[in-house]
Amino acid sequence: MIALEDFLVSFLEILQVHLDMDRMLQESLELLVERFGFLGGMLAVVDPYRPRAYRTGEIWREIRGEAPLDLDEEESFARLAGMCSTLTGAVTLEEFLGSSPVGREELAVIHGRRAFGFGERMVLIPLRDGDRVIGLIKLVGSEETPELCGERRAFLDLVGRKMGREISRELTLRRERKLQEERDMLRRLGGFITSELDLEKALDGVIRMSTQALDIKGCTVFVPDKETGRVAVAHSLNPRDPKVAFAIENQPELGFMGEAAHKVFVEGVAVYVEDARDDPRANAEFAREHDIRGGAGIPIVYQGEVLAGMLIEEPDDRRFTPDDIRVMQGIADFAAVAIANARLYRESQEQRERSGELMRRLARVQEEERARISRELHDSMASTLLEIIYRAEALLSREGDEHLRGELQSMLQSSRSTLAELRRIITDLRPSSVEVLGLPRALAALLDRVAAAYGLRMERDIEEDLPLDSLLENSLYRLAQEALNNICRHSGASRVEVSLRRRDGSLLLRISDDGRGFDPASPSRGFGLGFMRERAELLGGSLSVSSAPGRGTTLVLEAPLTRGEADGGMGDEIGQA
Repeated sequence: MIALEDFLVSFLEILQVHLDMDRMLQESLELLVERFGFLGGMLAVVDPYRPRAYRTGEIWREIRGEAPLDLDEEESFARLAGMCSTLTGAVTLEEFLGSSPVGREELAVIHGRRAFGFGERMVLIPLRDGDRVIGLIKLVGSEETPELCGERRAFLDLVGRKMGREISRELTLRRERKLQEERDMLRRLGGFITSELDLEKALDGVIRMSTQALDIKGCTVFVPDKETGRVAVAHSLNPRDPKVAFAIENQPELGFMGEAAHKVFVEGVAVYVEDARDDPRANAEFAREHDIRGGAGIPIVYQGEVLAGMLIEEPDDRRFTPDDIRVMQGIADFAAVAIANARLYRESQEQRERSGELMRRLARVQEEERARISRELHDSMASTLLEIIYRAEALLSREGDEHLRGELQSMLQSSRSTLAELRRIITDLRPSSVEVLGLPRALAALLDRVAAAYGLRMERDIEEDLPLDSLLENSLYRLAQEALNNICRHSGASRVEVSLRRRDGSLLLRISDDGRGFDPASPSRGFGLGFMRERAELLGGSLSVSSAPGRGTTLVLEAPLTRGEADGGMGDEIGQA
Protein backbone atom coordinates (compact mmCIF):
# COMPACT_ATOMS: atom_id res chain seq x y z
CA MET A 1 0.00 0.00 0.00
CA ILE A 2 2.97 2.31 0.52
CA ALA A 3 3.66 2.40 -3.24
CA LEU A 4 0.04 3.33 -3.89
CA GLU A 5 0.04 5.97 -1.14
CA ASP A 6 3.26 7.45 -2.53
CA PHE A 7 1.74 7.53 -6.00
CA LEU A 8 -1.46 9.22 -4.78
CA VAL A 9 0.52 11.84 -2.83
CA SER A 10 2.61 12.59 -5.91
CA PHE A 11 -0.51 12.60 -8.09
CA LEU A 12 -2.31 15.09 -5.82
CA GLU A 13 0.79 17.30 -5.85
CA ILE A 14 0.62 17.32 -9.64
CA LEU A 15 -3.04 18.35 -9.49
CA GLN A 16 -2.26 21.18 -7.07
CA VAL A 17 0.77 22.50 -8.96
CA HIS A 18 -0.55 22.53 -12.51
CA LEU A 19 -3.43 24.71 -13.65
CA ASP A 20 -3.02 23.44 -17.18
CA MET A 21 -4.96 20.18 -17.58
CA ASP A 22 -2.81 18.91 -20.44
CA ARG A 23 0.38 19.08 -18.36
CA MET A 24 -1.40 17.65 -15.35
CA LEU A 25 -2.63 14.56 -17.21
CA GLN A 26 0.60 14.03 -19.12
CA GLU A 27 2.67 14.08 -15.94
CA SER A 28 0.13 11.87 -14.15
CA LEU A 29 0.45 9.27 -16.92
CA GLU A 30 4.25 9.40 -16.80
CA LEU A 31 4.16 9.00 -13.02
CA LEU A 32 1.86 5.97 -13.28
CA VAL A 33 4.04 4.26 -15.89
CA GLU A 34 7.19 4.90 -13.87
CA ARG A 35 5.85 3.84 -10.44
CA PHE A 36 4.13 0.65 -11.60
CA GLY A 37 6.89 -0.60 -13.92
CA PHE A 38 5.26 -0.32 -17.34
CA LEU A 39 7.05 0.41 -20.63
CA GLY A 40 4.57 3.00 -21.82
CA GLY A 41 0.98 4.05 -21.78
CA MET A 42 -1.87 6.16 -23.09
CA LEU A 43 -4.52 8.17 -21.24
CA ALA A 44 -7.76 9.30 -22.93
CA VAL A 45 -10.40 11.62 -21.46
CA VAL A 46 -13.98 11.72 -22.73
CA ASP A 47 -14.59 15.46 -22.68
CA PRO A 48 -17.53 16.74 -24.75
CA TYR A 49 -15.78 20.09 -25.14
CA ARG A 50 -12.50 18.58 -26.31
CA PRO A 51 -11.39 14.92 -26.31
CA ARG A 52 -7.91 14.60 -24.82
CA ALA A 53 -5.32 11.87 -25.33
CA TYR A 54 -1.78 11.55 -23.95
CA ARG A 55 0.94 8.93 -24.35
CA THR A 56 4.36 8.18 -23.00
CA GLY A 57 7.09 5.55 -23.43
CA GLU A 58 9.03 4.07 -26.35
CA ILE A 59 6.75 1.07 -26.60
CA TRP A 60 3.80 3.27 -27.39
CA ARG A 61 5.73 4.94 -30.17
CA GLU A 62 6.31 1.50 -31.64
CA ILE A 63 2.57 0.89 -31.67
CA ARG A 64 1.35 4.29 -32.88
CA GLY A 65 4.41 5.71 -34.64
CA GLU A 66 6.44 8.90 -34.14
CA ALA A 67 3.83 11.38 -35.35
CA PRO A 68 2.24 13.53 -32.64
CA LEU A 69 -1.36 12.96 -31.74
CA ASP A 70 -3.81 14.70 -34.02
CA LEU A 71 -7.50 15.46 -33.55
CA ASP A 72 -8.67 12.30 -35.34
CA GLU A 73 -6.45 10.10 -33.15
CA GLU A 74 -7.64 11.83 -29.97
CA GLU A 75 -11.23 11.23 -31.05
CA SER A 76 -10.42 7.56 -31.77
CA PHE A 77 -9.00 7.10 -28.28
CA ALA A 78 -12.04 8.86 -26.80
CA ARG A 79 -14.33 6.44 -28.69
CA LEU A 80 -12.31 3.54 -27.33
CA ALA A 81 -12.79 4.94 -23.82
CA GLY A 82 -16.51 5.07 -24.54
CA MET A 83 -16.44 1.39 -25.53
CA CYS A 84 -15.00 0.63 -22.10
CA SER A 85 -17.94 2.19 -20.29
CA THR A 86 -18.97 -1.20 -18.91
CA LEU A 87 -15.64 -1.83 -17.22
CA THR A 88 -15.73 -1.72 -13.43
CA GLY A 89 -12.02 -2.20 -12.86
CA ALA A 90 -8.62 -2.89 -14.39
CA VAL A 91 -8.44 -5.72 -16.98
CA THR A 92 -5.96 -7.01 -19.49
CA LEU A 93 -6.63 -6.52 -23.19
CA GLU A 94 -7.16 -10.27 -23.53
CA GLU A 95 -9.76 -10.24 -20.74
CA PHE A 96 -11.50 -7.27 -22.34
CA LEU A 97 -11.72 -8.97 -25.74
CA GLY A 98 -13.09 -12.10 -24.14
CA SER A 99 -15.84 -10.36 -22.17
CA SER A 100 -16.73 -7.22 -24.16
CA PRO A 101 -19.43 -7.10 -26.85
CA VAL A 102 -17.06 -4.88 -28.85
CA GLY A 103 -15.79 -6.86 -31.84
CA ARG A 104 -12.13 -7.31 -32.67
CA GLU A 105 -12.56 -5.68 -36.09
CA GLU A 106 -14.17 -2.58 -34.64
CA LEU A 107 -11.47 -2.36 -31.99
CA ALA A 108 -8.75 -2.88 -34.60
CA VAL A 109 -10.03 0.09 -36.65
CA ILE A 110 -9.80 2.34 -33.62
CA HIS A 111 -6.85 0.87 -31.82
CA GLY A 112 -4.63 -0.80 -34.41
CA ARG A 113 -4.07 -4.55 -34.92
CA ARG A 114 -0.55 -4.50 -33.50
CA ALA A 115 -2.03 -3.98 -30.03
CA PHE A 116 -3.55 -7.47 -30.12
CA GLY A 117 -0.07 -8.95 -29.92
CA PHE A 118 0.41 -7.61 -26.41
CA GLY A 119 -2.46 -9.64 -24.92
CA GLU A 120 -1.74 -10.08 -21.20
CA ARG A 121 0.90 -7.32 -21.22
CA MET A 122 -1.63 -4.52 -22.02
CA VAL A 123 -3.78 -3.33 -19.12
CA LEU A 124 -6.95 -1.22 -19.49
CA ILE A 125 -7.93 0.92 -16.48
CA PRO A 126 -11.27 2.75 -16.59
CA LEU A 127 -11.22 6.24 -15.06
CA ARG A 128 -14.47 6.23 -13.13
CA ASP A 129 -16.42 8.87 -11.28
CA GLY A 130 -19.09 6.86 -9.54
CA ASP A 131 -20.97 4.92 -12.20
CA ARG A 132 -19.61 7.03 -15.07
CA VAL A 133 -16.46 6.23 -17.07
CA ILE A 134 -14.85 9.54 -18.05
CA GLY A 135 -11.67 8.14 -19.52
CA LEU A 136 -9.31 5.22 -19.97
CA ILE A 137 -5.67 4.37 -19.27
CA LYS A 138 -3.87 1.77 -21.39
CA LEU A 139 -0.56 0.52 -20.02
CA VAL A 140 1.89 -1.71 -21.91
CA GLY A 141 4.20 -3.92 -19.90
CA SER A 142 7.17 -6.15 -20.67
CA GLU A 143 7.61 -9.83 -20.04
CA GLU A 144 9.06 -8.88 -16.65
CA THR A 145 6.03 -6.78 -15.70
CA PRO A 146 4.06 -8.50 -12.89
CA GLU A 147 0.76 -10.05 -13.87
CA LEU A 148 -2.50 -8.21 -13.23
CA CYS A 149 -3.86 -10.05 -10.22
CA GLY A 150 -4.62 -9.69 -6.54
CA GLU A 151 -3.22 -6.61 -4.83
CA ARG A 152 -1.81 -5.11 -8.07
CA ARG A 153 -5.24 -5.21 -9.73
CA ALA A 154 -6.80 -3.64 -6.62
CA PHE A 155 -4.11 -0.92 -6.68
CA LEU A 156 -4.81 -0.04 -10.29
CA ASP A 157 -8.59 -0.13 -9.70
CA LEU A 158 -8.14 2.38 -6.89
CA VAL A 159 -5.85 4.52 -9.07
CA GLY A 160 -8.56 4.60 -11.76
CA ARG A 161 -11.22 5.68 -9.27
CA LYS A 162 -9.01 8.33 -7.64
CA MET A 163 -7.84 9.77 -10.96
CA GLY A 164 -11.38 9.58 -12.36
CA ARG A 165 -12.81 11.59 -9.47
CA GLU A 166 -10.04 14.21 -9.66
CA ILE A 167 -10.32 14.55 -13.43
CA SER A 168 -14.12 14.76 -13.17
CA ARG A 169 -13.83 17.44 -10.50
CA GLU A 170 -11.35 19.38 -12.62
CA LEU A 171 -13.55 19.10 -15.69
CA THR A 172 -16.54 20.33 -13.66
CA LEU A 173 -14.56 23.31 -12.37
CA ARG A 174 -13.35 24.10 -15.87
CA ARG A 175 -16.88 23.85 -17.21
CA GLU A 176 -18.16 26.20 -14.50
CA ARG A 177 -15.36 28.66 -15.28
CA LYS A 178 -16.15 28.39 -18.97
CA LEU A 179 -19.85 29.00 -18.34
CA GLN A 180 -19.00 32.05 -16.23
CA GLU A 181 -16.70 33.34 -18.96
CA GLU A 182 -19.50 32.81 -21.47
CA ARG A 183 -21.95 34.73 -19.29
CA ASP A 184 -19.46 37.58 -18.85
CA MET A 185 -18.74 37.61 -22.55
CA LEU A 186 -22.43 37.69 -23.47
CA ARG A 187 -23.03 40.50 -20.99
CA ARG A 188 -20.18 42.54 -22.47
CA LEU A 189 -21.32 41.71 -25.96
CA GLY A 190 -24.89 42.72 -25.15
CA GLY A 191 -23.76 46.06 -23.73
CA PHE A 192 -21.58 46.75 -26.76
CA ILE A 193 -23.72 45.81 -29.69
CA THR A 194 -27.00 47.15 -28.32
CA SER A 195 -25.36 50.59 -28.05
CA GLU A 196 -23.46 50.49 -31.35
CA LEU A 197 -25.39 51.87 -34.33
CA ASP A 198 -22.71 51.50 -36.99
CA LEU A 199 -23.18 48.13 -38.73
CA GLU A 200 -19.51 47.42 -39.41
CA LYS A 201 -18.44 48.27 -35.86
CA ALA A 202 -21.24 46.12 -34.46
CA LEU A 203 -20.20 43.19 -36.66
CA ASP A 204 -16.58 43.71 -35.60
CA GLY A 205 -17.66 43.38 -31.98
CA VAL A 206 -19.70 40.25 -32.68
CA ILE A 207 -16.86 38.52 -34.53
CA ARG A 208 -14.16 39.57 -32.08
CA MET A 209 -16.05 38.33 -29.04
CA SER A 210 -17.05 35.13 -30.84
CA THR A 211 -13.41 34.46 -31.61
CA GLN A 212 -12.38 35.07 -28.01
CA ALA A 213 -15.20 33.03 -26.52
CA LEU A 214 -14.80 29.93 -28.69
CA ASP A 215 -11.16 30.06 -29.77
CA ILE A 216 -12.30 29.57 -33.35
CA LYS A 217 -10.37 29.60 -36.60
CA GLY A 218 -12.48 32.22 -38.30
CA CYS A 219 -15.86 33.93 -38.35
CA THR A 220 -17.59 35.61 -41.28
CA VAL A 221 -20.98 37.31 -41.21
CA PHE A 222 -23.07 37.41 -44.39
CA VAL A 223 -26.00 39.84 -44.58
CA PRO A 224 -28.46 39.19 -47.43
CA ASP A 225 -30.36 41.81 -49.35
CA LYS A 226 -34.06 41.53 -48.52
CA GLU A 227 -35.17 42.20 -52.09
CA THR A 228 -32.78 40.08 -54.17
CA GLY A 229 -31.74 37.34 -51.72
CA ARG A 230 -28.11 37.91 -52.65
CA VAL A 231 -25.25 38.66 -50.30
CA ALA A 232 -25.29 42.41 -49.60
CA VAL A 233 -22.69 42.62 -46.81
CA ALA A 234 -19.84 40.24 -45.95
CA HIS A 235 -17.66 41.01 -42.97
CA SER A 236 -14.77 39.48 -41.05
CA LEU A 237 -11.88 40.80 -39.00
CA ASN A 238 -9.44 40.05 -41.82
CA PRO A 239 -9.67 42.79 -44.47
CA ARG A 240 -8.02 40.41 -46.97
CA ASP A 241 -10.36 37.51 -46.24
CA PRO A 242 -10.90 35.86 -49.68
CA LYS A 243 -14.43 34.77 -48.70
CA VAL A 244 -15.35 38.38 -48.03
CA ALA A 245 -13.69 39.57 -51.24
CA PHE A 246 -15.53 36.89 -53.23
CA ALA A 247 -18.91 37.77 -51.69
CA ILE A 248 -18.46 41.52 -52.15
CA GLU A 249 -17.23 41.20 -55.72
CA ASN A 250 -19.80 38.66 -56.94
CA GLN A 251 -22.75 39.29 -54.60
CA PRO A 252 -23.77 35.63 -55.05
CA GLU A 253 -27.06 34.07 -54.11
CA LEU A 254 -27.03 32.61 -50.61
CA GLY A 255 -27.03 29.08 -52.00
CA PHE A 256 -23.45 29.52 -53.17
CA MET A 257 -22.36 27.77 -49.95
CA GLY A 258 -24.60 24.78 -50.57
CA GLU A 259 -27.76 23.33 -49.10
CA ALA A 260 -26.54 24.20 -45.60
CA ALA A 261 -26.85 27.90 -46.50
CA HIS A 262 -30.53 27.39 -47.36
CA LYS A 263 -31.07 25.86 -43.92
CA VAL A 264 -29.39 28.83 -42.23
CA PHE A 265 -30.71 31.78 -44.26
CA VAL A 266 -34.16 30.55 -45.28
CA GLU A 267 -35.23 28.14 -42.56
CA GLY A 268 -33.30 29.87 -39.76
CA VAL A 269 -31.77 26.60 -38.52
CA ALA A 270 -28.22 26.17 -37.19
CA VAL A 271 -26.15 23.66 -39.17
CA TYR A 272 -22.97 21.86 -38.16
CA VAL A 273 -20.72 20.35 -40.84
CA GLU A 274 -17.80 18.19 -39.71
CA ASP A 275 -15.94 18.43 -43.03
CA ALA A 276 -17.31 20.81 -45.64
CA ARG A 277 -15.02 19.32 -48.29
CA ASP A 278 -16.95 16.02 -48.23
CA ASP A 279 -20.39 16.89 -46.82
CA PRO A 280 -23.09 16.93 -49.56
CA ARG A 281 -24.85 19.82 -47.77
CA ALA A 282 -21.86 22.09 -48.36
CA ASN A 283 -20.20 23.57 -51.45
CA ALA A 284 -17.17 21.28 -51.49
CA GLU A 285 -15.37 23.27 -54.20
CA PHE A 286 -15.80 26.53 -52.28
CA ALA A 287 -14.70 24.83 -49.04
CA ARG A 288 -11.52 23.42 -50.63
CA GLU A 289 -10.70 26.72 -52.31
CA HIS A 290 -11.00 28.64 -49.03
CA ASP A 291 -9.60 25.93 -46.74
CA ILE A 292 -12.83 25.44 -44.81
CA ARG A 293 -13.07 22.13 -42.96
CA GLY A 294 -15.40 21.77 -39.99
CA GLY A 295 -17.71 24.59 -39.09
CA ALA A 296 -21.15 25.81 -38.17
CA GLY A 297 -23.65 28.08 -39.85
CA ILE A 298 -25.65 30.08 -37.30
CA PRO A 299 -28.71 32.12 -38.35
CA ILE A 300 -29.09 35.63 -36.96
CA VAL A 301 -32.84 35.98 -36.45
CA TYR A 302 -34.81 39.01 -35.25
CA GLN A 303 -38.57 38.83 -34.70
CA GLY A 304 -38.86 35.82 -36.98
CA GLU A 305 -36.81 37.33 -39.83
CA VAL A 306 -33.37 35.97 -40.73
CA LEU A 307 -31.22 39.09 -40.94
CA ALA A 308 -27.85 37.41 -41.51
CA GLY A 309 -25.83 34.27 -40.94
CA MET A 310 -22.49 33.50 -39.31
CA LEU A 311 -20.03 31.04 -40.81
CA ILE A 312 -17.87 29.91 -37.87
CA GLU A 313 -14.89 27.71 -38.69
CA GLU A 314 -13.60 25.08 -36.29
CA PRO A 315 -10.07 25.32 -34.92
CA ASP A 316 -7.69 22.65 -36.16
CA ASP A 317 -7.35 20.88 -32.80
CA ARG A 318 -10.93 20.23 -31.73
CA ARG A 319 -14.54 19.81 -32.82
CA PHE A 320 -17.46 22.02 -32.00
CA THR A 321 -19.76 20.72 -29.28
CA PRO A 322 -23.44 21.36 -28.47
CA ASP A 323 -22.19 23.88 -25.87
CA ASP A 324 -20.33 25.77 -28.60
CA ILE A 325 -23.45 25.89 -30.75
CA ARG A 326 -25.45 27.15 -27.77
CA VAL A 327 -22.94 29.96 -27.15
CA MET A 328 -22.92 30.87 -30.84
CA GLN A 329 -26.70 31.08 -30.86
CA GLY A 330 -26.54 33.37 -27.82
CA ILE A 331 -24.09 35.58 -29.68
CA ALA A 332 -26.35 35.47 -32.74
CA ASP A 333 -29.28 36.73 -30.64
CA PHE A 334 -27.29 39.81 -29.64
CA ALA A 335 -26.03 40.20 -33.21
CA ALA A 336 -29.64 40.24 -34.40
CA VAL A 337 -30.40 43.20 -32.13
CA ALA A 338 -27.25 44.98 -33.35
CA ILE A 339 -28.07 44.47 -37.03
CA ALA A 340 -31.71 45.49 -36.51
CA ASN A 341 -30.62 48.63 -34.65
CA ALA A 342 -28.06 49.48 -37.33
CA ARG A 343 -30.67 48.95 -40.04
CA LEU A 344 -33.20 51.19 -38.28
CA TYR A 345 -30.53 53.81 -37.66
CA ARG A 346 -29.46 53.74 -41.31
CA GLU A 347 -33.07 54.02 -42.46
CA SER A 348 -33.66 56.93 -40.07
CA GLN A 349 -30.49 58.61 -41.35
CA GLU A 350 -31.67 58.16 -44.92
CA GLN A 351 -35.08 59.52 -43.98
CA ARG A 352 -33.42 62.44 -42.24
CA GLU A 353 -31.28 63.11 -45.30
CA ARG A 354 -34.37 63.04 -47.50
CA SER A 355 -36.17 65.38 -45.10
CA GLY A 356 -33.12 67.63 -45.02
CA GLU A 357 -33.01 67.77 -48.79
CA LEU A 358 -36.71 68.67 -48.88
CA MET A 359 -36.10 71.37 -46.27
CA ARG A 360 -33.17 72.72 -48.29
CA ARG A 361 -35.34 72.85 -51.37
CA LEU A 362 -37.98 74.66 -49.35
CA ALA A 363 -35.37 77.14 -48.17
CA ARG A 364 -34.27 77.80 -51.73
CA VAL A 365 -37.90 78.30 -52.78
CA GLN A 366 -38.42 80.66 -49.82
CA GLU A 367 -35.35 82.69 -50.72
CA GLU A 368 -36.39 82.81 -54.35
CA GLU A 369 -39.88 83.96 -53.32
CA ARG A 370 -38.40 86.59 -51.02
CA ALA A 371 -36.23 87.80 -53.89
CA ARG A 372 -39.27 87.92 -56.20
CA ILE A 373 -41.32 89.87 -53.67
CA SER A 374 -38.35 92.18 -53.12
CA ARG A 375 -38.08 92.86 -56.85
CA GLU A 376 -41.81 93.48 -57.19
CA LEU A 377 -41.86 95.83 -54.21
CA HIS A 378 -38.91 97.67 -55.66
CA ASP A 379 -40.29 97.79 -59.19
CA SER A 380 -43.90 98.62 -58.31
CA MET A 381 -44.61 100.03 -54.86
CA ALA A 382 -41.24 101.73 -54.32
CA SER A 383 -41.34 103.26 -57.80
CA THR A 384 -44.93 104.45 -57.28
CA LEU A 385 -44.11 106.00 -53.91
CA LEU A 386 -41.07 107.71 -55.37
CA GLU A 387 -43.21 109.11 -58.19
CA ILE A 388 -45.73 110.43 -55.61
CA ILE A 389 -42.92 112.06 -53.69
CA TYR A 390 -41.53 113.74 -56.83
CA ARG A 391 -44.99 115.07 -57.81
CA ALA A 392 -45.68 116.34 -54.29
CA GLU A 393 -42.33 118.11 -54.22
CA ALA A 394 -43.11 119.67 -57.62
CA LEU A 395 -46.52 120.92 -56.39
CA LEU A 396 -44.96 122.39 -53.23
CA SER A 397 -42.58 124.40 -55.36
CA ARG A 398 -45.52 126.35 -56.79
CA GLU A 399 -47.45 129.19 -55.20
CA GLY A 400 -50.84 128.14 -53.88
CA ASP A 401 -53.30 127.74 -51.05
CA GLU A 402 -51.54 127.40 -47.68
CA HIS A 403 -53.99 124.74 -46.48
CA LEU A 404 -53.30 122.70 -49.60
CA ARG A 405 -49.56 123.17 -49.12
CA GLY A 406 -49.88 121.86 -45.58
CA GLU A 407 -51.71 118.75 -46.75
CA LEU A 408 -49.08 118.18 -49.44
CA GLN A 409 -46.31 118.58 -46.88
CA SER A 410 -47.95 115.99 -44.60
CA MET A 411 -48.46 113.60 -47.53
CA LEU A 412 -44.84 114.08 -48.58
CA GLN A 413 -43.53 113.28 -45.10
CA SER A 414 -45.74 110.19 -44.83
CA SER A 415 -44.65 108.98 -48.26
CA ARG A 416 -40.99 109.41 -47.40
CA SER A 417 -41.46 107.46 -44.18
CA THR A 418 -43.33 104.72 -46.03
CA LEU A 419 -40.60 104.58 -48.68
CA ALA A 420 -37.91 104.27 -46.02
CA GLU A 421 -39.80 101.44 -44.34
CA LEU A 422 -40.37 99.76 -47.70
CA ARG A 423 -36.69 99.95 -48.50
CA ARG A 424 -35.91 98.36 -45.13
CA ILE A 425 -38.33 95.55 -45.90
CA ILE A 426 -36.76 95.09 -49.34
CA THR A 427 -33.32 94.98 -47.75
CA ASP A 428 -34.49 92.42 -45.18
CA LEU A 429 -36.08 90.30 -47.89
CA ARG A 430 -32.90 90.40 -49.95
CA PRO A 431 -29.90 90.00 -47.63
CA SER A 432 -27.50 90.83 -50.44
CA SER A 433 -24.90 91.85 -47.87
CA VAL A 434 -24.58 88.15 -46.88
CA GLU A 435 -23.50 87.19 -50.41
CA VAL A 436 -21.15 90.16 -50.64
CA LEU A 437 -19.73 90.36 -47.12
CA GLY A 438 -20.23 86.87 -45.70
CA LEU A 439 -22.30 86.11 -42.61
CA PRO A 440 -19.99 87.48 -39.86
CA ARG A 441 -19.60 90.94 -41.46
CA ALA A 442 -23.22 91.07 -42.68
CA LEU A 443 -24.41 90.18 -39.18
CA ALA A 444 -22.20 92.89 -37.69
CA ALA A 445 -23.69 95.43 -40.13
CA LEU A 446 -27.22 94.31 -39.17
CA LEU A 447 -26.43 94.80 -35.48
CA ASP A 448 -25.08 98.29 -36.19
CA ARG A 449 -28.27 99.26 -38.05
CA VAL A 450 -30.54 97.90 -35.32
CA ALA A 451 -28.51 99.58 -32.56
CA ALA A 452 -28.66 102.94 -34.35
CA ALA A 453 -32.37 102.68 -35.18
CA TYR A 454 -33.56 101.59 -31.72
CA GLY A 455 -30.91 102.99 -29.42
CA LEU A 456 -29.77 99.57 -28.14
CA ARG A 457 -26.38 98.79 -26.60
CA MET A 458 -24.95 95.89 -28.62
CA GLU A 459 -22.32 93.52 -27.24
CA ARG A 460 -21.01 91.11 -29.84
CA ASP A 461 -18.65 88.13 -30.13
CA ILE A 462 -18.61 87.07 -33.78
CA GLU A 463 -16.01 84.65 -35.10
CA GLU A 464 -14.56 85.46 -38.51
CA ASP A 465 -13.67 83.11 -41.40
CA LEU A 466 -16.42 80.58 -40.75
CA PRO A 467 -16.63 77.83 -43.44
CA LEU A 468 -20.37 78.16 -44.21
CA ASP A 469 -22.44 77.35 -47.26
CA SER A 470 -25.05 79.76 -48.59
CA LEU A 471 -27.99 77.88 -47.03
CA LEU A 472 -26.48 78.03 -43.56
CA GLU A 473 -25.45 81.69 -43.93
CA ASN A 474 -28.85 82.88 -45.13
CA SER A 475 -30.74 80.78 -42.57
CA LEU A 476 -28.68 82.14 -39.67
CA TYR A 477 -29.06 85.68 -40.96
CA ARG A 478 -32.84 85.27 -41.19
CA LEU A 479 -32.99 83.83 -37.70
CA ALA A 480 -30.94 86.71 -36.29
CA GLN A 481 -33.21 89.17 -38.11
CA GLU A 482 -36.34 87.62 -36.58
CA ALA A 483 -34.82 87.52 -33.09
CA LEU A 484 -33.74 91.18 -33.25
CA ASN A 485 -37.12 92.16 -34.66
CA ASN A 486 -38.82 90.48 -31.67
CA ILE A 487 -36.46 92.23 -29.24
CA CYS A 488 -37.04 95.66 -30.77
CA ARG A 489 -40.82 95.30 -30.99
CA HIS A 490 -41.70 93.44 -27.81
CA SER A 491 -38.97 93.18 -25.18
CA GLY A 492 -38.30 96.79 -24.15
CA ALA A 493 -34.62 95.81 -23.80
CA SER A 494 -31.73 98.27 -23.54
CA ARG A 495 -28.86 95.76 -24.03
CA VAL A 496 -28.43 92.87 -26.44
CA GLU A 497 -25.63 90.28 -26.56
CA VAL A 498 -24.93 88.37 -29.79
CA SER A 499 -22.41 85.53 -30.09
CA LEU A 500 -21.56 83.44 -33.16
CA ARG A 501 -18.82 80.83 -32.63
CA ARG A 502 -17.74 77.28 -33.46
CA ARG A 503 -17.75 74.56 -30.80
CA ASP A 504 -16.99 70.85 -31.25
CA GLY A 505 -18.02 70.67 -34.90
CA SER A 506 -21.15 72.78 -34.39
CA LEU A 507 -22.03 76.41 -34.88
CA LEU A 508 -23.62 78.28 -31.95
CA LEU A 509 -25.64 81.46 -32.40
CA ARG A 510 -26.60 82.97 -29.05
CA ILE A 511 -28.80 86.08 -28.72
CA SER A 512 -29.83 87.40 -25.30
CA ASP A 513 -31.47 90.61 -24.06
CA ASP A 514 -32.28 92.25 -20.73
CA GLY A 515 -35.91 92.90 -21.64
CA ARG A 516 -39.15 92.02 -19.91
CA GLY A 517 -39.04 88.34 -20.91
CA PHE A 518 -41.98 85.95 -21.20
CA ASP A 519 -43.13 82.43 -20.36
CA PRO A 520 -41.87 80.09 -23.13
CA ALA A 521 -44.62 77.57 -22.28
CA SER A 522 -47.34 80.11 -23.14
CA PRO A 523 -48.53 80.80 -26.71
CA SER A 524 -45.88 82.64 -28.70
CA ARG A 525 -48.09 85.72 -29.16
CA GLY A 526 -46.35 86.59 -32.46
CA PHE A 527 -42.79 86.35 -31.15
CA GLY A 528 -41.77 84.35 -34.21
CA LEU A 529 -40.53 81.30 -32.31
CA GLY A 530 -42.25 79.01 -34.80
CA PHE A 531 -40.29 80.60 -37.63
CA MET A 532 -37.02 80.23 -35.75
CA ARG A 533 -37.64 76.60 -34.84
CA GLU A 534 -38.42 75.91 -38.49
CA ARG A 535 -35.06 77.40 -39.41
CA ALA A 536 -33.30 75.33 -36.77
CA GLU A 537 -34.85 72.10 -38.10
CA LEU A 538 -33.93 73.13 -41.62
CA LEU A 539 -30.28 73.22 -40.55
CA GLY A 540 -30.48 69.86 -38.76
CA GLY A 541 -29.96 71.67 -35.47
CA SER A 542 -31.89 72.69 -32.38
CA LEU A 543 -33.21 75.90 -30.86
CA SER A 544 -33.45 76.42 -27.11
CA VAL A 545 -35.34 79.33 -25.49
CA SER A 546 -34.67 80.48 -21.95
CA SER A 547 -36.87 83.24 -20.56
CA ALA A 548 -39.04 84.30 -17.67
CA PRO A 549 -41.14 87.41 -16.98
CA GLY A 550 -38.83 90.22 -15.89
CA ARG A 551 -35.62 88.25 -16.57
CA GLY A 552 -34.93 88.77 -20.25
CA THR A 553 -34.68 86.16 -22.99
CA THR A 554 -31.87 83.99 -24.38
CA LEU A 555 -32.07 82.10 -27.66
CA VAL A 556 -29.42 79.50 -28.57
CA LEU A 557 -29.26 77.85 -31.97
CA GLU A 558 -26.88 74.90 -32.38
CA ALA A 559 -26.41 73.63 -35.92
CA PRO A 560 -23.95 71.14 -37.44
CA LEU A 561 -21.09 72.98 -39.09
CA THR A 562 -20.63 71.84 -42.68
CA ARG A 563 -17.88 73.00 -44.98
CA GLY A 564 -18.97 73.59 -48.53
CA GLU A 565 -19.28 76.01 -51.39
CA ALA A 566 -22.31 78.22 -51.76
CA ASP A 567 -25.14 76.77 -53.81
CA GLY A 568 -24.69 78.36 -57.21
CA GLY A 569 -28.35 78.22 -58.20
CA MET A 570 -29.67 79.88 -55.08
CA GLY A 571 -26.83 82.39 -54.86
CA ASP A 572 -27.26 83.48 -58.46
CA GLU A 573 -31.01 83.89 -58.02
CA ILE A 574 -30.55 86.01 -54.91
CA GLY A 575 -27.80 88.02 -56.53
CA GLN A 576 -30.04 88.90 -59.48
CA ALA A 577 -32.89 90.00 -57.23
